[in-house]
Amino acid sequence: MHATALHHRLTDLGHRSPTSGLLLRGGASAVTSQISWWGAVVIGFLNSRR
Repeated sequence: MHATALHHRLTDLGHRSPTSGLLLRGGASAVTSQISWWGAVVIGFLNSRR
């Protein structure tokens, strides 16, 4: 939900440059997403070895 709201805020900017706060929120969303996906992969791998 956070990424969707962030997407709408970025698209509302049109051709204007995003603020540093929006860029920081986008970076934090990307990092959180990657950690979550890789965590799920590791958990799935560990559970498949049982």
